[in-house]
Formats: sequence, structure tokens, C-alpha cells
Amino acid sequence: MELIVKAQRGHVEIRTQRRTDGRWASEFRYAPTGRAPLEWQSACSPEGFITEGMALSAAILLGKQTAEETSASLPAAA
Repeated sequence: MELIVKAQRGHVEIRTQRRTDGRWASEFRYAPTGRAPLEWQSACSPEGFITEGMALSAAILLGKQTAEETSASLPAAA
């Protein structure tokens, strides 16, 4: 599943996928408005998540936290 959520001064892109062991993994990247998106980051521990909803929630929370921390250090877009 792919999802985009609104974040401070941009948005967060979320991806989840089912692993071969049946567990779920997720990753996110912050895309500041008017700038290139950051690199994809894992939101998953090595053992993965039991449900897709848990993987999605983790990526949203970590993505929004990254957006808040990163946007505070970015100068305003031109």
C-alpha cells in the first residue's frame, strides 16, 4: 500500500509491504514543499509487524516526527 499524509511544511510518503515470512514492513520519506524528498527510511524493526495497520501507523508516526524535526531546520523555500 502507498499513502501520502500531510505534514508540517510538506508531506510524508508511506509504503507498506508484506514480507516473505508473512509479517509487514513499512518505510517513509518526508517531502518538504518545493524541495526534493528525503531518502526512504525504514519504520520497521527486524521482526516486522503482525498487521499492515501496525506497520502503517509506525511509518506515519515516524514520518511526521521526521517532518517536524527536519522542517524546523530548513530555510523557507524560495
